[in-house]
Amino acid sequence: MIPTAAPKKKRAPRRCMRCPNRPLLSTCEHRFRKPRLETTGVPSTPNTNVTSTATTIPPIPPPIDPLLLEEERLMRETALLRDGLMQSAGPANIDEQPEEDGGTRTPSPRIDGQSQTQHMGSPGAPASDEPQQEGGGGPHTQARTVEGETQTQPPRTPSPAVQSRSPSPTPSPAMQDEPQSQRPGKEATRRVKRIQPSGVNHFHGFVEGAGRGSEEYRVYRVRELKPPITDETKATKDLERWTIDLLSRCEAISTRSGCWLYMAIQHPAARTPFVHFMSRKLRRDAPEACKLIHREVRQTMNALTRAHRRGRVELEVELEKTKDDLESAQKRAEDAERALEALKAKLAASLQGSSQATDFPQDTQPEQPVHPEE
Repeated sequence: MIPTAAPKKKRAPRRCMRCPNRPLLSTCEHRFRKPRLETTGVPSTPNTNVTSTATTIPPIPPPIDPLLLEEERLMRETALLRDGLMQSAGPANIDEQPEEDGGTRTPSPRIDGQSQTQHMGSPGAPASDEPQQEGGGGPHTQARTVEGETQTQPPRTPSPAVQSRSPSPTPSPAMQDEPQSQRPGKEATRRVKRIQPSGVNHFHGFVEGAGRGSEEYRVYRVRELKPPITDETKATKDLERWTIDLLSRCEAISTRSGCWLYMAIQHPAARTPFVHFMSRKLRRDAPEACKLIHREVRQTMNALTRAHRRGRVELEVELEKTKDDLESAQKRAEDAERALEALKAKLAASLQGSSQATDFPQDTQPEQPVHPEE
């Protein structure tokens, strides 16, 4: 037997608690929380069923947007002004004429060929606060004819909100022909075109040392190859940081693609063993070959490291020997220079003694004995 759903309980209709005889709330004016616009001003019927403490809420008029009122007023004034100009299309520049009954003079409209916006006042022009003069049409008054009646009203300036909605002025042809880079307030933006390296556009060159089997594998560089790092300390630090990134990439590539991958890296100046990586598939498929590869690579790395250290020690020994030879040569040069200075001093002393011996006067020389002739 198919179970049937319980019948839905019918809800009792809601009735108004404020009107007499309690009519249905859907047909009563009190079904809204706020009074509607068309019901505003309609006096409510006193309810005799409610207590005396209940008070009638006065109807609240809906809020009126001043911006809409301003726009409506401007549209109405524009239509009236347009109708007045069309009806008063007669002789241009009609001066003010007095009425027949001798009353006040009514200024007739003056058609100066100006645009309609000039009669209404530009958005930026300030409104005149001068009172309207009776019987005269000053510069701040407007003449409008509506169904044979002439009205004079000072121009009004639209609100800033209406001005913001007005369309911007059309640029002049000279400004349109002017290049964008020369316009004030606008700077020409320089666009840099990004070039992606590829097999056709290999502007970074090819990777050196890559191979596929026994042949060379021409792989284009995806980034520029920078020069080697001369500082050994900085090179080892950068290598440690790059090695972590390389190992993470190798693991991701081998795991996601399921390839066989082996990688080994070692710095010549490192004092720790070399770093290597074997993919999971390679270790599972060929464990003995992995041990053999690892042993051969370890022997090769150790031999290279010892050779590098040996060559470095030999260079250091040769450098020390060269320094010793240089120091001994400098010492011999200093000794030779001192000996030369001593010889120079001895020669100067001998020259000075010989010059003093040749400078004796002749009268002081001893007389030679004279022997008589035999």
